[in-house]
Amino acid sequence: MKITILILFYLFVEIISGFHTGDLTKKQEIQKASFQFISAAAYRNAQKDREWCEDDKIKGGRPYVWGEYRGMVINYLDLYTALQFDPECDSNVTILRSLFVNQVAQPDPYVVNSTWWDSVFLPTALNAFLCGFNGSKLEDHEFVSDDLLENFDNDKMKQDIWYMIGTYMTSIYKQRENSNRRLDFDAGLYIPFLDKYTGGDYTKTQQMRVGFPTYLGRSLWAVFHIIAQRVSDSSCEGSTLSVYSSLTDKFKNFMVYFPLNHPCPFCREHMISKVLVNDRYAHDQYSSEAIRFFPIEHLLMGGTGGDLIAKLSTIRADDKRSIAAFFWKLHNAVTSSVEQGCQCFTEEIEDTDPYHCEFKSGVLVQSRYPRQQRSYPFAKRFEFILNPKHNYTLFKETRKEFINITTEINKLDTIELRIELYKYWNDSNVKISNDTQIKIDQLMVLINNMTQYFLDTPVLSEAYSFINSTLNCTLTQEYFASLNSSDVEAPNLSIPRTPQRCSNETKPSSCEAQYYVAPVIVEKDNSNESNALPISWLSLILLNIIIFVI
Repeated sequence: MKITILILFYLFVEIISGFHTGDLTKKQEIQKASFQFISAAAYRNAQKDREWCEDDKIKGGRPYVWGEYRGMVINYLDLYTALQFDPECDSNVTILRSLFVNQVAQPDPYVVNSTWWDSVFLPTALNAFLCGFNGSKLEDHEFVSDDLLENFDNDKMKQDIWYMIGTYMTSIYKQRENSNRRLDFDAGLYIPFLDKYTGGDYTKTQQMRVGFPTYLGRSLWAVFHIIAQRVSDSSCEGSTLSVYSSLTDKFKNFMVYFPLNHPCPFCREHMISKVLVNDRYAHDQYSSEAIRFFPIEHLLMGGTGGDLIAKLSTIRADDKRSIAAFFWKLHNAVTSSVEQGCQCFTEEIEDTDPYHCEFKSGVLVQSRYPRQQRSYPFAKRFEFILNPKHNYTLFKETRKEFINITTEINKLDTIELRIELYKYWNDSNVKISNDTQIKIDQLMVLINNMTQYFLDTPVLSEAYSFINSTLNCTLTQEYFASLNSSDVEAPNLSIPRTPQRCSNETKPSSCEAQYYVAPVIVEKDNSNESNALPISWLSLILLNIIIFVI
């Protein structure tokens, strides 16, 4: 009995450590996250067949393109260096950057020639994010994966790999994988190109889990928010605005390349064809995630344009907090439409307005959807996560401060308004009515106020700020001045739509499966005032047909 209690207590402590990331410093967190997402995206580009329709490899699907991956990595490394996340490793990061600058052509696929991937790329990428780690022994760890055990104490490469992946393997996030995968602990399942070093064949046989949201999702969002908070915390206004101009330009380039290279093919397509364009290509209004799930502040980011160009326009050199605002809204939009995000948890169903989360099963058209309960940091699910270091008041005080403004937003954020916006985004001939435009203008003011109020709270800074590390604006400016503009091309802001080949290959997302709505065939009216015949007219036509038959 005592042993059982001790085991349960140990598991509880591990769960708490998993939520609050243990003793990782922000430097260690971004080191590991950077390596994980760069190596994961490398795996997709190392495959022989690189065209996908969501999570299926299909010829004619959306390809992973080396030039886009190369552009993403170079722009990211420039941000990493300019923001001085790890000055000790600058020379190693420069070597990795040079590797990509010089490798203009697509390397041979891994199955054709593995040398570039396992003997050039992998060790170079590892070294770029290892400063401060001087090796370890088996006795330093409670657990090391089986495929790294042999000669671990004398093999620095294996020690480095475990430094990068060990935190995930022993975290609660690993235990959120599918039930048949929670007890698979080989490092080679997550870090690509290890076959040569472990004797395994996970990379060769394409059994990698590099795109699992449980593995990569948290790392990616950590990278995004830490970058944003680093800029937000900086004080370069007094010297020159060119620092912020260079940072925002680099960030925008990175943010265009990134969606094309997301290592999870299904997540990639979801972000490109739904999140970044407000799901304007949905079959009909009631299946659109823009209407059902996305927060209104994401839909109206940058105005009524509703696409990546509009959303990126909110990132400005004269507003150093604009990147933080961008990622706050984007993260909430993604969370609102993934499996655990679109659900209403029990405490949230019992919550009071404006944070009440409602969904009535069996009702085709909801009076309100879970998206009307704002996600982070207001949802009840974040009460525990927002209380590290016994700060039990942060969550409640933040929610209390936003009751009035979120209530005002919810009054204007109606299903009818969203349907009109969907029709406007879906059909270039449709115009927004004057009444709706007035409401949108009111919403834009409220959303801007809410955003500024949120950025004034300590929520993001407590989670993502670099402690005791001030950005040296002069060094940042000098770094940008040293770059050669010809090293990498600027991306095309217009990301192509889902390839036609994939039109019959799409699957319902986990949220669509939970909140299923049968597709509605919508016939567009030439008057542009309506996209479907009113119900009263349909009823009249049917009645006349019945009378005629009788």
